[in-house]
Amino acid sequence: MLKISYGESNFRSLMEDGAFYQDRTHYIPILENWGPKFLIYLRPRRFGKSLLLSTLEYYYGLEHKNAFDKIFGSTFIGKNPTPKAHEYMVLKFDFSGINTDTEAETFEGFLSNVRHGVSDFLARYKTSFTKEQVKAILSYEQPNEMLKDLFGYHKSNDIKPKIYVLIDEYDHFANELISFNYNHFSEIISGNGYVRKVYEVFKIATSQSVVGRMFITGVSPVTIDSLTSGFNIARNITLNIKFHQMVGFDEQEVQQILKSIGIPNEEVATTIHDMQLWYNGYLFCPSAEKRIYNPNMVLYFVQEYMAENRYPREMLDANIATDYTKIQKLFKIQGNEEEYLHILRDLLEQGEVTATLTQQYSFSRGFTKDDLVSLLFYMGFLTIKSEHLLRYKFTFPNYVIKQLYADYFFNSILERAQLPFDNRPVNDAIEHMAQTGDPKLFFEQVKLIIKYFSTRDSANFSENSLKAIIISLLHQQKFYYIHSEYETDWRYMDVYLEAMYGQKPNFEVTMELKFAQKKSKISLTTLLKEAATQLQGYLATPKFNTKPNLKSFCVAVVGDKLEWKEL
Repeated sequence: MLKISYGESNFRSLMEDGAFYQDRTHYIPILENWGPKFLIYLRPRRFGKSLLLSTLEYYYGLEHKNAFDKIFGSTFIGKNPTPKAHEYMVLKFDFSGINTDTEAETFEGFLSNVRHGVSDFLARYKTSFTKEQVKAILSYEQPNEMLKDLFGYHKSNDIKPKIYVLIDEYDHFANELISFNYNHFSEIISGNGYVRKVYEVFKIATSQSVVGRMFITGVSPVTIDSLTSGFNIARNITLNIKFHQMVGFDEQEVQQILKSIGIPNEEVATTIHDMQLWYNGYLFCPSAEKRIYNPNMVLYFVQEYMAENRYPREMLDANIATDYTKIQKLFKIQGNEEEYLHILRDLLEQGEVTATLTQQYSFSRGFTKDDLVSLLFYMGFLTIKSEHLLRYKFTFPNYVIKQLYADYFFNSILERAQLPFDNRPVNDAIEHMAQTGDPKLFFEQVKLIIKYFSTRDSANFSENSLKAIIISLLHQQKFYYIHSEYETDWRYMDVYLEAMYGQKPNFEVTMELKFAQKKSKISLTTLLKEAATQLQGYLATPKFNTKPNLKSFCVAVVGDKLEWKEL
């Protein structure tokens, strides 16, 4: 049976334990022969970047040469090694886990992580440095000075193997800072900031033939402008189609994994359909043919399925759910939460937002809507839907992420309406509708919110605002897929609640929404008739005309008044 080591990022441990590994070692010769030797590769968190760096560490580190067959024997590169295998001394840094509560703690965390990487390097290659040199290197209280001394001794000691620098999560602490301490963020990446000074030292070391290669991973390019100002020889390969699938799984690979854990062939297609909804959808290059599954999400599903021979009780991995707080922080960047919530509302209303992709951030010009949408893309909260000229349409990559947005929007609207943070009445109302077909309790919850918003911001309240509120409320339950603008014969139904796999609500639900400003003098009766005409057309299409146990509702709102009727 397939052995899953969920969350394991040490390549050697995976190989020695005989755990599942989707071979990506065929990218090693591509990277090696690519031309540029100093590379930056960005992907969302929990996407396999650390495992990729670990693979490079064991492949290029000269200390692992005698264990090559044991570690790589079953892989592509084990059968096709390159000339540069085990040619380097590997200097590795991991900048995750830095405490960013204060400026002093951020600096101490950065310094500590640099010291840890240098100390580990000196311990592994201790025959290359004297005890006095080691003591001197580690005595510095500035990270750039520590690295400068290390590289200086490497050169003066005439050490032949060059250094391969691996940096994991180069921007982790910066992404934390940008959302709640913008001024501090600006300071540390400025010309005199300690982050930029470190990369200036790296550049000098490459020009002195001390550092031969670098591979840098992270999530976003927020500090690339600072980094490359001092290290302008780096090449960002994030959007390059050659490396689109260097981490993550494609659909064929997921199918093979499902078959290997014993899911019957006749059930694989259905399981793939559900996994597409939950875990698929990432596109990092607009010309790529395949969308990519988040590997951690897939392995979570597989591990849970193997334990009970059924779908996980919670399709959303708790480790991914913690990313909700990051969405919350991002929408408060520079105190522009109100403005940025319009972007979120557009996403929930229309399922997409258009923006120019920011590839290098320049904070001297401020933080724009394009910058925020791009940051959400890099962090995995949005993905590319389509491209037109130099602009992209971005959308939710999958249902997991859409649910995180809806949760945040739900809490935000409750906060603004000064309503208690309690989703139990909403859950109870949706469950009542699902089991009895009666939506009265649910629409009472909707009324509470629209009464506040249509009064407070009546000029900007629209049918799309109504839809965003309803969708965010509906996302509080876990037995329906919520489809907005659901396509049926080239027409688009406002809301369709589809039963999730393994869940058995008595009814599926469709809704058609209509809204008018109070000053328009349009009656609720007129709007309900319009909604009924449209909804009848949708229900006559092949997708719906044979569905059993389907409840369909017309919903009309004028100002803060709401009425509904069942077709």
